[in-house]
Amino acid sequence: MDPVSVPISLPDGSSPLWRYLFLAAFGVLVLARILFDFELIRAAFSDDGSAARTKTNCPLCGARIPVESNRCGYCDEPLER
Repeated sequence: MDPVSVPISLPDGSSPLWRYLFLAAFGVLVLARILFDFELIRAAFSDDGSAARTKTNCPLCGARIPVESNRCGYCDEPLER
């Protein structure tokens, strides 16, 4: 038994309006997806200031060290407070 195939017919090529409508709808969907992803990324990496600052950078080597440290744990540079 042969599988039943249903031919899908699109409007004939005489009217490019369908192409323009399809491209416009596709463009809107792509733009919406980009904006949605951007908002997710921005929300994930935004600093709203609610979290206390727990680390800072060493002025000499740039290592991430606790704010309350008096010396860098990597290069032993004294930190000014």
